[in-house]
Amino acid sequence: MSERSRAVMIVTTAETLSSTWGGGFSGQMVERSIPIERLQANFIHFMRNIQQVLSVSDTRVGDMALDEITFSVEIGAGGEFKLLGTGIATEASSSLKFTLRREPSV
Repeated sequence: MSERSRAVMIVTTAETLSSTWGGGFSGQMVERSIPIERLQANFIHFMRNIQQVLSVSDTRVGDMALDEITFSVEIGAGGEFKLLGTGIATEASSSLKFTLRREPSV
């Protein structure tokens, strides 16, 4: 199996230094081939960090209990997973949406 077939093509934006007056950064569309192994490692790292954020003992507010969490993620040009915060048009972008649900009690 060729190296290219063990990769995923990612189309994203990469920040570049603008050469226009005032400088600054601008986003340029780029297409990158990211090895599957790197994506897997980055996904595992990202999910472990999310798990640490969510590992709280009290998930109740009054009579309500936290049962499900949904968040949006993008994959950067280097294959890194990034949590999308407020102000980002997650509905209009091609972000990944993850939903974590509690396992039913036995």
